[in-house]
Amino acid sequence: MFTGIVQTLGIVQSLTPSQDGLVLRIRADYEDLAVGESVAVDGVCLSVTPEKDGTFSAHASKRTLADTTFGELNPNHTVHLERAALPSTRLGGHIVTGHVDGLSTLVERTEEGDCLVARFSAPPQLMRYIASKGSVALNGVSLTVNGLSDLAFDVTLIPLTLHGTCFGAYSIGTHVNLEVDLVSKYVVRFLETSPSYVA
Repeated sequence: MFTGIVQTLGIVQSLTPSQDGLVLRIRADYEDLAVGESVAVDGVCLSVTPEKDGTFSAHASKRTLADTTFGELNPNHTVHLERAALPSTRLGGHIVTGHVDGLSTLVERTEEGDCLVARFSAPPQLMRYIASKGSVALNGVSLTVNGLSDLAFDVTLIPLTLHGTCFGAYSIGTHVNLEVDLVSKYVVRFLETSPSYVA
């Protein structure tokens, strides 16, 4: 479980194809990772193996490659990193599982003072879970939805977020990993399977 608050940035060192996926090697500012620990890499929960040279490796299955942006990664690519939350962690963002629901695409970016308003499109089957003033995780970053249409949603990136993440460098057409709000998925599922329920 994660909170969607990026702790540090990592650099992809290598990408090695395996029989059933891909092995990522990432340089990160972590000194005490344990074997098997969960780390969200651009919002994707991975079990890691720390190395002695300041990197960690993680395996991404073929399913993960199909559902995320990992197939677009290259060496020297910068990624968002967050270690799994502890029971004592402040929930500064929202509950994020690290299980990506699909891809979202940056379709518009507008500067508003020191902030950046970014519009992302998403597949219709995921837009149904996104609500105005609700939460989404984009590449592992917890963000509030400030605008909504049938096929897209807006988020406002404040200077602190722009400084601590890669969003400022994203251009139109950039794909990001989208995880919709977990509570929203449960509510929709409940209503779909309870046709006699009246709100």
